[in-house]
This record gives sequence, structure tokens and C-alpha cells, in this order.
Amino acid sequence: MLGIRGVARGMSVLVGAAALTIAEVVVPGPASAVAVPGFDHIVVVMFENIGYDTIIGTASAPYFNQLADTGALFTDSHALTHPSQPNYIALFSGATQGVVDDSCPYDVTGVDNLGTRLAAAGHSFAGYAESMPTPGCRLPA
Repeated sequence: MLGIRGVARGMSVLVGAAALTIAEVVVPGPASAVAVPGFDHIVVVMFENIGYDTIIGTASAPYFNQLADTGALFTDSHALTHPSQPNYIALFSGATQGVVDDSCPYDVTGVDNLGTRLAAAGHSFAGYAESMPTPGCRLPA
């Protein structure tokens, strides 16, 4: 059975990928603003409960350091609350949607979120998660 941490990790990757992809569908700012470059793919890797110094700059994580060297690091990112689940919901939808703990499932369907905005703009997104019980798993079943 999938634990809450696995669900949270899965949600974090999905949310993060969608969050950065939305940059392509945001209305541009004033003409003097620097344009956001277009991307074919955006990948977000999020670690939960792992310190920055445990990964970045260490010999034990060469692939993640290679990604960090060629991408952007969100070094001042902070949670809204504790525990994890409300933060993942907020990252994907802009608010905690009343989620206050790590219990599953919560019904947050029907609320505006990055996925609905990307789909409405003709974009797609995907999430790749650690510890999912089966390929294509959609919790709750």
C-alpha cells in the first residue's frame, strides 16, 4: 500500500512540472519586460525533508548536480504550513483547499489548478513519482 510520503512525492513532482510549464501560458508583462523563453520540456525535481547541502555540491548526487548546474534552483522556497499534503495541494492549485493534514484522500477536484490551466491553453503535463504502487496509478482507486 502506498504511504502518504509516496503520494506526497508523486504530487510534488507533478505539481512542480506543471508549475514551471505554466510560465508559457502566462500573459506577458509590459513591452519593456524580458520575455520568458519558450521550452519544449520543463522538469522539476523536489526533495522532501532533505537538506540542500545533502544534494547540491556533493559527490554522492552527480546527476542531480548536473541538472542543477544547467537549470534554476529555488533556494528560497518555503512551505505554507505543516505537514506536507497541504503544501503540495497549494503548489498545484494556489491554496491549501482546506487540506490540513496528510490524510488521503481529499476531494480537490473542481478547483482551479495548474493542470486545468495548462489543458485549457493546449498544453500537457505529466508527473513522475517515486513509490507509486503500479504504473498509471490514480489514487484513490
